[in-house]
Amino acid sequence: KAPKNSHNCWGYAIYGSNLKKFPNYSAAIDAVSHSLSAEYKQIGLITPEDIMRKYTPSSNGSWAKGVSHFMGELQNTNL
Repeated sequence: KAPKNSHNCWGYAIYGSNLKKFPNYSAAIDAVSHSLSAEYKQIGLITPEDIMRKYTPSSNGSWAKGVSHFMGELQNTNL
């Protein structure tokens, strides 16, 4: 659930009272993609399980499971 008028449906840079907003979904996709590449992929964190260990280390695995679920849905969608 994206916060109203944020164009941020990833929960990117949302913690506590902080809320990262974008002017549109295109800008949001660019920012989130750049962050994933620079902060995770370039240091070898590729899978949701790898990313979870850095992004949300206190997760019991549910974060990676949820991400994997939606990645699977996207891969099985004819776009």
